[in-house]
Amino acid sequence: MKTTNMKIQKTIATFAAMAALTVTAVMPTMAATTFASATTLIDVLHYDQSTPGGLSVVSGTGQFTSTALPAFNDINDTLAFTGLQNNGAAFSDISGFFWNQILTGGTFTLTDEDTSTVLLSGTFSGADMGGLVLPGPGNKDASVSFFDVTYTGGTYFTAAQGLGYSNPGDLSLALLSDNPLTIVSTPDGSRFGSFDASGTGTFGATLNEQSTPEPGTVASFLIGALGLCALVLRGRKTFRTNGNIA
Repeated sequence: MKTTNMKIQKTIATFAAMAALTVTAVMPTMAATTFASATTLIDVLHYDQSTPGGLSVVSGTGQFTSTALPAFNDINDTLAFTGLQNNGAAFSDISGFFWNQILTGGTFTLTDEDTSTVLLSGTFSGADMGGLVLPGPGNKDASVSFFDVTYTGGTYFTAAQGLGYSNPGDLSLALLSDNPLTIVSTPDGSRFGSFDASGTGTFGATLNEQSTPEPGTVASFLIGALGLCALVLRGRKTFRTNGNIA
């Protein structure tokens, strides 16, 4: 009976050790975070409801600030886009109040207006402009999310790469229109009504962090190691007592 109990205890210890080491093996060793690297104020953006229409920067001079690259902050930059034309009709969610307009892909360039230096450039496969269209006073806020952002160059991106930041990138615009957002009917379907807006653009990049063992990983490893040690010691004790390994 004693031998049977010892076998059961050894089996439990074995499973505990294996489980702990399995947890250790599957814990992630690389983490990636996306950070807001820069913000620029855009004087005037214009949305055109027609086809091809779309979103364009009329005047894009503003201030660039960087949380990752404080030495590269600037106060006189121009943000320009290609693409961003209407791609199909606008559509609403089930509530009927929140609308989306898909826009075509293109490129963006952030340039120092004083020196004509390209600070940041990249491409995107498309974009989505969304906003609430409400009755009464309405809503003046809209946002634009960009798809598959890839940085292609610029002095800021080069500096960011030196700090461990890389593609894929991230880009979004927050718009504040002069008038409440509306939906109008066009020959191509419903669209946001044309409007002018000021905007804030937020850039991001992926930060590749060095692998560091997490506390949970270390604890799991220690539990597994202790379980294996207990198993070995128990086997030696059993051998001395019975003259063989149970």
